[in-house]
Amino acid sequence: PRFMSYLSLFTFFMLMLVTADNYVQMFLGWEGVGLASYLLINFWTTRIGTAKSAFKAFFFNKLSDVSLILTFLILIIFLPNTFTFNFTNIYVLDGLRFYFFGINLNLINLFIAGLLICSFCKSAQFGFHVWLPDSMEAPVPASALIHSATLVSAGIFLLGRIDFLTSIEWVSTFILLWCSFTALYGGLIAAYQTDLKKILAYSTISHCGFLFLLVIYNNFFALVLYLHLHGWFKSYSFMAAGNIISKYLGYQDYRRMGGSIGFNTLDIL
Repeated sequence: PRFMSYLSLFTFFMLMLVTADNYVQMFLGWEGVGLASYLLINFWTTRIGTAKSAFKAFFFNKLSDVSLILTFLILIIFLPNTFTFNFTNIYVLDGLRFYFFGINLNLINLFIAGLLICSFCKSAQFGFHVWLPDSMEAPVPASALIHSATLVSAGIFLLGRIDFLTSIEWVSTFILLWCSFTALYGGLIAAYQTDLKKILAYSTISHCGFLFLLVIYNNFFALVLYLHLHGWFKSYSFMAAGNIISKYLGYQDYRRMGGSIGFNTLDIL
């Protein structure tokens, strides 16, 4: 019952996030997804490794939340008369500047930097990806939920929802370089993993890099299609991996797996 309640809580906050039409509802869903993921990863509360992994994931989620709060504060403080909580055009920030310890900063660049850090933390891009492989301590159904089309896709959804970013040249170039390297890095590291669930985790990191590339090219039809396909095959892959692990009595190292010809294929897949 506790596990099912955590899954239901995660689903509730994820639906709140993706159906938001204003900053307040989106932030509540964003916070709730981070909390629910912590509870799911730390489901086996008696394991020390599980507690460490859950805290690492919670730390990166809080870093993402702080970045999102700072971007909202920029809007509230510097646009007190024109700011609304609905998604609006933020081009009015362009040209507004303020001095921070003698440094002249453009507000729209500061706003975009906060959004990029926020989305990169949540979607596990290079440099912010270390929490995702460790989140494999969660039960397999929770891993399937976190890695499919939910938690790690939240950052991609955020940039796609605030789509004016892609019209700024330096943002598109930065995302192109950073996320292309992430896609390459995730694929290479996955090829050298021996843990069955970590292979899928690094595969998720690689796919998220490709999804960010679709955002900057404004191909939202392909983006939504890719999100659906990734969600389906990743969730099924994790459920199949969980069945295989149970057949091998809890071993996740594929180097210790053999003799599968004796198993019923339908039982495994």
